[in-house]
Amino acid sequence: MTAPAEVQRSGNWLKELLVAVSLYMLELKVADFARSLNWYRSCFAWPIHLLDEPNQFAVLAAGAGKVALQSGTPVPGTAKLVFHVDNLSAEVQRLESLGVRPENPMSWNPEGYRFARFRDLDGYQLELFDWAKAP
Repeated sequence: MTAPAEVQRSGNWLKELLVAVSLYMLELKVADFARSLNWYRSCFAWPIHLLDEPNQFAVLAAGAGKVALQSGTPVPGTAKLVFHVDNLSAEVQRLESLGVRPENPMSWNPEGYRFARFRDLDGYQLELFDWAKAP
């Protein structure tokens, strides 16, 4: 990666580049736009940031980031969405009450967090985690 000469002269070109670039959103292709939009809003209560119904496109505000849904051919396995939650046990119970079941039981990672994995309607993997030490 090469930065422009004026940025290289500053000596902090990589830092300046990183400050100028930030992830805005992740876009997922979904088979049934209305159903997927309803599923994500029901499961996570994310507000709609932008909605273009004629083109079947929506951007949902997901904390500091955004998740976009676009009607199209889903390609599960190409993305894993990982979300931090304050209380994983409570969040898993809440999702289960909505009929969303984890793929596996909640697990501990030796790096100091526990996680649960789910699939959305199109098969994309969602992982929720909280920072907790194993008992």
